[in-house]
Amino acid sequence: SLGVRPAAVVGHSQGEIAAAHVAGALSLEDAARVVALRSRALLAIEGLGAMASVTLGREDTERLLRPWADTLSVAVVNGPAATVISGDPVALDEALARAEAEGARVRRLPVTYASHAPQVEAVRDRLLAELADIAPVSAPVAFHSTVTGGVLDTAALDAEYWFRNLRSTVEFQRTAEALITQGFGAFVEVSPHPVLTASLTDIIGSHGADAVAVGTLGRDDGGPRRLLTSLAEGHVRGLSVDWSAVFAGTGADRVPLPTYAFQRRRYWLDSAATGAATGAVDAAPAHTEDEGAAQPSAWLRRLEGLTEAEQRRVALRSVLAHVAAVLGHSADEEIDPTVSFRDLGFESLTAVRLRDQLVSSVGVELPKTVLYDFPTPQILARHLREEALGIRTETETAERRDTGDDPIVIVGMACRYPGADSPEELWRLVEGEESALSPFPTDRGWDLDRVYDPEMTRPGTSYTRYGGFLGKPGDFDPEVFGISPREALAMDPQQRVLLEASWEAFEDAGIPVGDLEGSTTGVFVGTMGQEYGARQHESPLEVEGFLLTGVATSVTSGRVAYTFGLNGPAVTVDTACSSSSVALHLAVQALRNGECSQALAAGVTVMANPGTFIQFSRQRALSRDGKCKSFSAAADGFGPAEGVGVLLLERLSDARRLGHRVLAVVRGSAINQDGASNGLTAPNGPAQ
Repeated sequence: SLGVRPAAVVGHSQGEIAAAHVAGALSLEDAARVVALRSRALLAIEGLGAMASVTLGREDTERLLRPWADTLSVAVVNGPAATVISGDPVALDEALARAEAEGARVRRLPVTYASHAPQVEAVRDRLLAELADIAPVSAPVAFHSTVTGGVLDTAALDAEYWFRNLRSTVEFQRTAEALITQGFGAFVEVSPHPVLTASLTDIIGSHGADAVAVGTLGRDDGGPRRLLTSLAEGHVRGLSVDWSAVFAGTGADRVPLPTYAFQRRRYWLDSAATGAATGAVDAAPAHTEDEGAAQPSAWLRRLEGLTEAEQRRVALRSVLAHVAAVLGHSADEEIDPTVSFRDLGFESLTAVRLRDQLVSSVGVELPKTVLYDFPTPQILARHLREEALGIRTETETAERRDTGDDPIVIVGMACRYPGADSPEELWRLVEGEESALSPFPTDRGWDLDRVYDPEMTRPGTSYTRYGGFLGKPGDFDPEVFGISPREALAMDPQQRVLLEASWEAFEDAGIPVGDLEGSTTGVFVGTMGQEYGARQHESPLEVEGFLLTGVATSVTSGRVAYTFGLNGPAVTVDTACSSSSVALHLAVQALRNGECSQALAAGVTVMANPGTFIQFSRQRALSRDGKCKSFSAAADGFGPAEGVGVLLLERLSDARRLGHRVLAVVRGSAINQDGASNGLTAPNGPAQ
C-alpha cells in the first residue's frame, strides 16, 4: 500500500471490472473471467466497426451524428469536450470529416469493432450464458457506475450488468460530476497511462470545484520513480498520503527542514544615534504588515522592478525550467524556446502537468489547453508575463476603414526563376535579353527517352523538350524552418521554395523573421497542384503521415503562416494562369479592409513531373522550342516555366511609420471571368 485508500471507485468501460475487484465486489478469479470472456466475445464483431474520439461535448456530438443516426452512436462521454463515437467505419469517416471541417480535433482509435453501440447486441446471449455463474457481492467501498451514472450495490454486477457495460454509453462525465457534487476532492487515475486525468481536470474546472486529479504511471514511464512522483504531486495538491506506509521497512525517517531564510536588517541601539535607531525600530512593524497584506506570488515579485527585457528573460527561464522538469531533462540542458511543445515531446498528460506547475508557480489561472493556445516556450513565457502583471496588450485588430487616400505599397520582394535567384538577377536577365530556357531537367526522375516524342506517335509523350526550369529545386534547408528531413521529403517542392522566398521577402524589407510571430500578417498564394510524389494511398513508408499536408495546396499558404507565426488570413488561390495576380488582388483587398497589417502576395510553380508538357502537347498548345513568340507570325504555342515570386505589401502610412523602403505602389486591381467563351480554356477578348 502507498497509504492512499479510496472512499469510492469508478471504472471506465472495461476498467469497471478492475474497479469492482478493488472495491471487493468480484473475486480475482471472477474479475479475470469477465475480462477474458468479454474480450473473446468481441471477436465476433471484429472488423465490422470503428471508434474515434472528438473534441466535442455530448450535445454537439449528437447534433453532428444526426445524418448517421442509424449507423453511429455516442459511445463514451468523458468530459465537456471529449466524446467517443462508435459504429460503421464508412459513416464514421464521413462524420469525422464534418467534425474536422467544423474545427474539432479527431482521432481514430486503434480498434476494428464498435463497442458501446448496437453492434454489441450480437453477443448478448453469448455473454449472458458464459458469465451466468459469476458471484458478485456487496462491497465495502462505494462503487459509482459509469453505466448508470450513480452509486450501485455491487451485488447487482451480474452477467446482465456486464453486457450493459459493453453495450451502453460510458457515462464518465455524469459519474464524475455526481462525485464532485457529493464533495469528493481528489481523483486518482490508476492506469498505465492517464487518459482521463485531462477530462477530469476539465470537469472540475467547469464546476469551479476545489478538487485535484492526478495520474499514476505514464507511457514509457511506468517505474517506481514515476509512481512515487505521482504520489508526491497528489500530496502537494491536497491528497492525503500515509507516508509511513510508503517508506515502511526502508529505514527512512523524518528530518527537520531548514528554517525560513530570514531577510535580516540591522537593528542595533547605538548610544550615539538613539533617535535614528528608534526610528528604524518603529518603522519595521509597519513594513512587515504591508508585506503580509499584499501576498503577491514569488514569481510576480521577481518581475517587479525589472525592465521589460529583464522580465521577458526571467519569464522564459522560468518556463524552460518547468519544461525541463516535466520532461525529465537536466536543469542545464539547452531547450530551444522557439520549438513547439509537440516537437519537444509533450503530449496530453505532460501538457496538463506543465500547466499545473505553472499555475502553482505563477499564481494565475491557465486553461488546460494553454500549450495549444501558446505553442512554444517563448510564446507561453510572453503570455505568462502579461497575465501575471495584468498587461493587456493591444493586439492589431481588423478595423474596416476607408483607405482610399492610403495607397498599398510594396516594401519587400524575393524571387527564384530560371536563371535568376533574386530580383536583381532577374533584372539583369531581362536587361541583357538573355534566354533562361533549358532542356528537360535530369534531376527529377523523369524518363526523358520515353517522354520526348517529336512526332507524337506514342501516348503519354511531349513533342517539345524545352521549358523554363529552376536549378536544383530539391535542395532545401529544413532545419532552419523547424522541419524534419522526413517531412521535408514529403513536401511539394512548391512549399519549400515558397518558404525560402517568403523569408527572403521579409529580409528584403528589413523585418527580422523572429519579430513576426503573432502579427496579423496575411498570406495569399497563387499555385496549382503538381502531383508531387506518390499517390497518398501508395505512399512509401518513410513519408506516410506527412504526404497528406505535404502535397495539399491549401497547406501551401498555411505552412508559411504556421512557420512564421502569422495570424492574418492565409489563402491559397488556384485560378490557373491568373493565380498569382488574383492572390495580389486579394492581398490588396485584405489590407484595405483592415483584415491584416501587412500581406505576402506570392505565386509559385514547380513542375514535379512532365504531366503539364504531356497534356498541353495533346492540345497542340506548346511551342516546339519552348519560346513564346507573342504577336509574331512564327507563333506556335507557349513554353511552360516555373518559379516563385513573393511581394510584401502594406499600407503606405504604415510603411512610413515603420521606416520601410517603398519599392512600388499598387495603383489598383480587379478580377472577373471569361464566362461562356470559345472553350473552357480559351481566353475571351471583351472580358479581358
